[in-house]
Amino acid sequence: MKYDCRTPLAVFLGPSLPQHKAERILAANYYPPVKMGDVYRLLATGVKTIVIIDGVFHNMTPVWQREIVAALDHGIAVFGASSMGALRAAELDRLGMLGIGKIYAWYRDGVIEGDDEVALLHAEAALGYQAISEPLVNIRHNLALAVEREILRAHEADALIAQAKRQYFGERSYHMLLQSPVVAALPPDRRADLTDLLTENPLNLKQLDAQAVLKHVAASVTATPNPGASGTPAFIRPSVDTAYAAYERFRRGLVRDDGYLVEAGAVFRLASESPEGGSRSAWQCAADFYLAQIAQACDCTIAQTEWRSFRAGWVATLGLAELTPWLRAVGLTEVEFDQILHARALRAHLLALPPESFGVDFSDQRQAVAGLVGHYGRQQEGGGPDLERLRSQLHERALAACLISAWALRRGIRAPQPVIDDFIANWEQREAVSSRAALLARLGLSEPAYLRVWAEQATYQWMIDQGPVFFGFGTYSVQQAMLEDLQVSGAVRALAERIEVPEPT
Repeated sequence: MKYDCRTPLAVFLGPSLPQHKAERILAANYYPPVKMGDVYRLLATGVKTIVIIDGVFHNMTPVWQREIVAALDHGIAVFGASSMGALRAAELDRLGMLGIGKIYAWYRDGVIEGDDEVALLHAEAALGYQAISEPLVNIRHNLALAVEREILRAHEADALIAQAKRQYFGERSYHMLLQSPVVAALPPDRRADLTDLLTENPLNLKQLDAQAVLKHVAASVTATPNPGASGTPAFIRPSVDTAYAAYERFRRGLVRDDGYLVEAGAVFRLASESPEGGSRSAWQCAADFYLAQIAQACDCTIAQTEWRSFRAGWVATLGLAELTPWLRAVGLTEVEFDQILHARALRAHLLALPPESFGVDFSDQRQAVAGLVGHYGRQQEGGGPDLERLRSQLHERALAACLISAWALRRGIRAPQPVIDDFIANWEQREAVSSRAALLARLGLSEPAYLRVWAEQATYQWMIDQGPVFFGFGTYSVQQAMLEDLQVSGAVRALAERIEVPEPT
């Protein structure tokens, strides 16, 4: 699957209309009949308009309504006609999908229902999706013409439609209809006229509707570069209440330099298998999730000047001359990029605030950090930057543990006492503590303060090990969080180049 960013239109097309005829009407990126996940794959490519004509039905999972709505939410215009596009447009027109053509109108108005109306058997793409059976909508259209021309009575056309409806969709044909008892009972002149109508170039309604939607979009593109779209959505704070967000993100397409759309999920699997994958650990992602919950609970906000400075610094670190092509390459929209960065900026802001501003006493933790820096400093020669880095790391962990354990306690979450006891025992064993009293003297802590601070650390570790889903955050996905880290850092670009793609034909 390739995508040409110079033509921000995508069309899913199959048996309804030969592609060479479609290309004469509308220049676009053409793809085979749409299936589940294909629209998700296009969301971050910069596509402005998606046209759904054909789609898979019975042998594969059809395109989800949810992913079409996701495209609409991203400000992408989505048109539907002829086949699967008409069906989905009738379902989603109230949400912004634009339906074109008679088949769409039939679905919308309840004249027809069910995907078998547009389904047909056809050959493979290499054979041009040549039709093997006749879709019921085409049969309906031509029988309606027969009634208009007084070749058939209305009740006779209804009987023929009912017969075709009972037939397996892959066996429907005009030849089958002409062998029916209804046709056999017609007067010879009407039977001959009906035979001529159904065998000598009968009208192909699906093709007519496919042409209509392409002409409509071609005219719209001439008038406006983004027909039908409601505009790019404004920046919003991240949300974790979308159960399908992880699935959507993993189906995203990353636009490589050679134009191939590589699925983000394939890149993530490669990163997971590579020691140098480049993503943060699941442990770090869970910790950041809890801190984001604390920021939300405390109504913690970040000034626009601080946010803009953080964003500018991140972009500068990436060394980007232009952001848009880079975003396509990592599979993110600019809104999503800003959401992820805003969460990171807010986390940094949260950890830079005095702990007392959250109503917690951090004096024992400060003493523990100072004591541990001295404890570890005596175990190594020198100090300098390494010791300062250690101080910063210990302070950040102590603060995160303090905030998360206090937040958890307010929610009724407490680490089991055996977990706390084991954590302290294991730490003391790892540090070769032979005398707790001597350790407390070196740290400058009383035993109650020591037990309290280490209990916070144990709770912090336990909550991360359990993961957010364990505590009721059912929509949290650690895989999505790790993938977002790969995306926003740009690490996915090099990984995408290692994915094998089909040889050009």
